[in-house]
Amino acid sequence: MRFISEDNYILLRLVSTMTQRDWRSTSDMLRDAGRMAAWPVGVKMLPDAKSLHDFPNIKLLQKTAPCQMVARARYYREDGVVAAPSRAMKCVWGGACLALIETPERLKDGLLYLPYTDTMQAAQELHRSIGMMGDRGQKYGSMLMAPLDLMPVDPDAIVMYLTPAQALRFIVAYLYETGKAIEQKITGQVSVCTSIAKILEGSEFCVDIPCIGDRAYGALQEQELVLTISPQIVDRLKIGLLGTKMLGSYPFKPFLNWSVILRPDMETMEFDF
Repeated sequence: MRFISEDNYILLRLVSTMTQRDWRSTSDMLRDAGRMAAWPVGVKMLPDAKSLHDFPNIKLLQKTAPCQMVARARYYREDGVVAAPSRAMKCVWGGACLALIETPERLKDGLLYLPYTDTMQAAQELHRSIGMMGDRGQKYGSMLMAPLDLMPVDPDAIVMYLTPAQALRFIVAYLYETGKAIEQKITGQVSVCTSIAKILEGSEFCVDIPCIGDRAYGALQEQELVLTISPQIVDRLKIGLLGTKMLGSYPFKPFLNWSVILRPDMETMEFDF
């Protein structure tokens, strides 16, 4: 049984045939569904540093990391339309994960993971589990991030930081049409970068626990998760949000259809009336 009309369902399907999307309305839709205080962030990977000249109104960062760029975009608004060439990327994990650099040997052989693992073998296995794009060489020369509604170009990925309850709202909506479970690896390493990388490599929907770097340089709050989606599923997600609105709207309502019972001496008594 659908909780949206067949006509509206067909109309939403037709939206996906449009060649140009209004990212402002998409941002508003996502923010409203999750009651988010900050903005969803659009991410665009560019082939070289020269491509940044196509965006004259961006703030070009000289020393940064992807997690810091996301934080600036979601909190700073107009000052959060930021970009950086690969040479400005100071985080070797983030640079390698997003193929802004080829993965250095000290990362690939596990050396930099030793503080987090018991043996070199475990360190190398951790690196393989992360699945960095830079292991196959450098692919991109720069990246751009902005609040989704201010994106000057169609994004490759959309990043949101959410509480578990807010993330649940989007998980329920994502599963609305297919019911297929979300399956992914979680390592606690390079979280926002790996979630973006997974979208770049074909995933549609990634939920992860932000890493230590996200918390140190991304100004994350303790209760936040990172949720990254492909722009290709925005229409499907909208259908899911509408279809599950009756029972799944956020904030979730507590069940209150029960009789109140207080401590006996605190309850009203017959003679009180």
